[in-house]
Amino acid sequence: MQARIRKTELDAFRAQAANLKVPSIIPILAFVKIEVKGDECSVTKNNNKAFVIRTFQNDSEDCSFLVDEVTLYNFLNFSDAEYINFQLNGNRVRIYDERSFVEGVTEKASLYGSLDLSNKEWTALPKLALAAAGICSNLIFNGEIADPKSNVFIGKEHVAGTDGMVGYIQKIESGLPDIEIPLRKEIALSISKMNECQYSSNSSYDLFKDQNTLYGFSKGETKFFNLVPLFQQIEQDLSFSIPKSIMTKFCSLCISSIQSKSKLPSATMKMNDGKLILSMEDSEIKIESFLALNGSLETFKFNPESMKTLLESLPCEVAYFYPGIKRYYITDLDKTFLSVIMQII
Repeated sequence: MQARIRKTELDAFRAQAANLKVPSIIPILAFVKIEVKGDECSVTKNNNKAFVIRTFQNDSEDCSFLVDEVTLYNFLNFSDAEYINFQLNGNRVRIYDERSFVEGVTEKASLYGSLDLSNKEWTALPKLALAAAGICSNLIFNGEIADPKSNVFIGKEHVAGTDGMVGYIQKIESGLPDIEIPLRKEIALSISKMNECQYSSNSSYDLFKDQNTLYGFSKGETKFFNLVPLFQQIEQDLSFSIPKSIMTKFCSLCISSIQSKSKLPSATMKMNDGKLILSMEDSEIKIESFLALNGSLETFKFNPESMKTLLESLPCEVAYFYPGIKRYYITDLDKTFLSVIMQII
């Protein structure tokens, strides 16, 4: 058995499947499945919670085999050839180009199992919703426990996510179908990288299709949670606006200056005599910086790690701060989105 696959297709598959972590307790999942049927080739990665299948045109003979993921990717890093070839010989598979080869073990393709690819009608998700899901994925927890704080929620004309300290919500004015989807962190991150996306589902998976790539994510225990009521409307006047880079650099200084990594850092910001004063002080270190700025701001205590993560995720260069109850809302000039950071008590 022999197969020949364009290296660009394998590189694209690797990028698309990069977020799928393989459990070490199931050895067969350390392999990638390659299958050729007719004039199409599909490459599959599965970790029992999610899968990625990339399908493309191919002129090899019909075949199905497994190749060790690490061995394959190492050879892709090494080779500069246009095509990567595969030859199966018993329980060994050779990966080669015109000048070089690596050879490793394989397993029967049948051991890889089958996937439920049945689906309902496909529904398009707008690009704005995908981008918002990616922003939310930066803010929520990466937890195994089913919890609203470790999920992004698409539905009720919004995309939203929060870890309880910071949050983000994006209203989708049009194009969002009447669906309610909870997305784990790795799912939200994966779909945010898609150029376009269609959504469907079956009893086992939520399915997302981007042109010639199909993503499947096992349904989690967390049900859809409407976060919209948690994001109160901005009711007070603007406190101040500031380039994100200034605030994130200050937060980075605070974070790197804390010697005890087990300690939760906290910083304050306040307005005094036409200056925005940023400071952090504890038993180990004292930091203070100011920026000439007009505005109004009572002393607000915040977590610099949360502030830095939030600001770096926002789709703007200048952040506009509006006061709320024990929180600050942060948005852009035209209020095209809404984010929030809670005050540390």
